[in-house]
Amino acid sequence: MGKLLLAQRPELAGARPLRPLTTRTIVEPDTLAAELTAIRETGVAREVDEIRLGRSALAVPVRDRRGGLIGFLVAIGRTGRIRVDGGRLTELLRDYAAPAPAHPAPAPASRGSQHTESGLSAH
Repeated sequence: MGKLLLAQRPELAGARPLRPLTTRTIVEPDTLAAELTAIRETGVAREVDEIRLGRSALAVPVRDRRGGLIGFLVAIGRTGRIRVDGGRLTELLRDYAAPAPAHPAPAPASRGSQHTESGLSAH
């Protein structure tokens, strides 16, 4: 999720030196910049053993209808058990993260009496 945030605001990535959490954490500025560019292009962030050894994650942004970032959908699991290289999990997350289609406003309810099957008036 952090890389998705940094991909939106890449100027923050170089604001101060990054501290590695594991030996796999990306902290080298050029490598991180390339990773953030790839995330912006694909809309998918991945991490394998970068925050905690034995843990991998796949994240996609949730955007409002104007394209603004409002959240994330993330799948986290044990390294080797979760596939972060694309495929069905990526598509599933993208499908659920997509904004819902706009629906027309419901028609106003009639002000007259409505009758139910029981024959009683419903107001």
